[in-house]
Amino acid sequence: MTSGSLEWENNQRLNILYTNHNDWLRAVAYKLTGNYDEAVDLVSELYIYLAEKCNKKLFYLDSFNLQYLRSFISSRFINSRKRGNKQINTDTFRDTSVEEYDVEEDQRFETAYWGVMTELNEMKATPLWVSGKLFELYHYSDTTYETLAKGIGISKSTCFLHVDKTKQILKQKVKNPFND
Repeated sequence: MTSGSLEWENNQRLNILYTNHNDWLRAVAYKLTGNYDEAVDLVSELYIYLAEKCNKKLFYLDSFNLQYLRSFISSRFINSRKRGNKQINTDTFRDTSVEEYDVEEDQRFETAYWGVMTELNEMKATPLWVSGKLFELYHYSDTTYETLAKGIGISKSTCFLHVDKTKQILKQKVKNPFND
């Protein structure tokens, strides 16, 4: 860093700002926050910002524009309060009732899943293997009918008909656990 560079000048101004105006900056921040630690954090953020910014437009006399610095502290404080108000305390929404875990229901879902997988594997050995494969590609990914159809080179309606055909077959062969 040479003595004529912008970084060097910025560092000199930061030294003067700290020496001459640090107490005033902390007082401004404390008046806003009402909390000493939060005020020190805001002033520290300001110093970090000024050190990284190196902007000549912020210079005034031998230091920095104090009005700008006061506005910076104020806006940072207001933004931190807004962020804090947006955060929702999830403890207030916690469900207080404790339900027993239903193992039987879980087993029904697992049985249905494996029933679907078995039927799809059995379909691969029949002329319906295309429908089964399209069903797998559609339901076990986040692909839409349109992107699936374009990727294979068929129409969207043909893709829908194959998937729907497989759904009808699975409804007949696999017991739906949600109907219980």
